[in-house]
Amino acid sequence: MSDSPMSEAQPSNTSSPFYERGDASAPPAQHAATGSDETIITNPLDEQQQLLVQREENAQRYIQMAATLERQRDYVFTPPSVEERLRQEAG
Repeated sequence: MSDSPMSEAQPSNTSSPFYERGDASAPPAQHAATGSDETIITNPLDEQQQLLVQREENAQRYIQMAATLERQRDYVFTPPSVEERLRQEAG
Protein backbone atom coordinates (compact mmCIF):
# COMPACT_ATOMS: atom_id res chain seq x y z
CA MET A 1 0.00 0.00 0.00
CA SER A 2 1.23 3.51 -0.70
CA ASP A 3 1.85 6.11 1.96
CA SER A 4 -0.45 8.68 0.35
CA PRO A 5 -3.10 10.30 2.55
CA MET A 6 -5.86 9.27 0.11
CA SER A 7 -5.28 5.56 0.68
CA GLU A 8 -5.63 6.02 4.44
CA ALA A 9 -8.86 8.02 4.16
CA GLN A 10 -10.77 5.38 2.20
CA PRO A 11 -12.62 2.84 4.35
CA SER A 12 -12.16 -0.80 3.48
CA ASN A 13 -15.74 -2.04 3.91
CA THR A 14 -18.69 0.19 4.85
CA SER A 15 -22.43 -0.28 4.71
CA SER A 16 -23.19 3.39 4.02
CA PRO A 17 -22.06 5.32 0.94
CA PHE A 18 -21.86 8.47 3.11
CA TYR A 19 -19.22 7.10 5.45
CA GLU A 20 -16.41 9.06 3.83
CA ARG A 21 -18.20 12.34 4.54
CA GLY A 22 -18.81 11.38 8.16
CA ASP A 23 -22.58 11.68 7.79
CA ALA A 24 -23.81 9.74 10.82
CA SER A 25 -27.45 10.59 10.08
CA ALA A 26 -27.40 8.83 6.70
CA PRO A 27 -29.70 5.81 6.54
CA PRO A 28 -27.90 2.49 6.22
CA ALA A 29 -27.96 0.84 2.82
CA GLN A 30 -30.26 -2.16 2.56
CA HIS A 31 -28.56 -5.25 1.24
CA ALA A 32 -30.02 -8.59 0.31
CA ALA A 33 -27.49 -11.37 -0.05
CA THR A 34 -27.87 -13.90 -2.84
CA GLY A 35 -26.34 -17.32 -3.23
CA SER A 36 -23.21 -15.87 -4.82
CA ASP A 37 -20.85 -13.17 -3.60
CA GLU A 38 -22.88 -10.46 -5.37
CA THR A 39 -24.83 -7.95 -3.30
CA ILE A 40 -28.16 -6.52 -4.42
CA ILE A 41 -29.13 -3.12 -3.07
CA THR A 42 -32.89 -2.66 -2.84
CA ASN A 43 -34.71 0.65 -2.80
CA PRO A 44 -38.01 0.73 -0.89
CA LEU A 45 -39.15 3.76 -2.92
CA ASP A 46 -38.84 1.73 -6.14
CA GLU A 47 -40.91 -1.05 -4.57
CA GLN A 48 -43.60 1.42 -3.45
CA GLN A 49 -43.70 3.00 -6.90
CA GLN A 50 -44.03 -0.43 -8.51
CA LEU A 51 -46.94 -1.28 -6.18
CA LEU A 52 -48.63 2.00 -7.08
CA VAL A 53 -48.23 1.31 -10.80
CA GLN A 54 -49.64 -2.21 -10.36
CA ARG A 55 -52.66 -0.85 -8.46
CA GLU A 56 -53.33 1.70 -11.20
CA GLU A 57 -53.05 -0.98 -13.90
CA ASN A 58 -55.42 -3.25 -11.97
CA ALA A 59 -57.90 -0.40 -11.56
CA GLN A 60 -57.76 0.33 -15.30
CA ARG A 61 -58.29 -3.37 -16.07
CA TYR A 62 -61.27 -3.46 -13.72
CA ILE A 63 -62.82 -0.36 -15.32
CA GLN A 64 -62.34 -1.82 -18.80
CA MET A 65 -63.82 -5.17 -17.77
CA ALA A 66 -66.82 -3.49 -16.12
CA ALA A 67 -67.44 -1.39 -19.24
CA THR A 68 -67.20 -4.49 -21.44
CA LEU A 69 -69.69 -6.35 -19.26
CA GLU A 70 -72.02 -3.34 -19.37
CA ARG A 71 -71.92 -3.30 -23.18
CA GLN A 72 -72.41 -7.06 -23.39
CA ARG A 73 -75.40 -6.84 -21.10
CA ASP A 74 -76.98 -4.36 -23.50
CA TYR A 75 -76.61 -6.81 -26.40
CA VAL A 76 -77.60 -10.05 -24.70
CA PHE A 77 -80.34 -11.88 -26.54
CA THR A 78 -83.25 -12.70 -24.30
CA PRO A 79 -85.69 -15.09 -25.98
CA PRO A 80 -89.35 -14.11 -25.70
CA SER A 81 -91.48 -15.92 -23.19
CA VAL A 82 -93.89 -18.64 -24.31
CA GLU A 83 -96.84 -16.27 -23.94
CA GLU A 84 -95.09 -13.64 -26.08
CA ARG A 85 -94.33 -16.19 -28.82
CA LEU A 86 -97.94 -17.43 -28.87
CA ARG A 87 -99.22 -13.86 -29.10
CA GLN A 88 -96.79 -13.09 -31.98
CA GLU A 89 -97.83 -16.24 -33.89
CA ALA A 90 -101.53 -15.66 -33.30
CA GLY A 91 -101.48 -12.28 -34.35
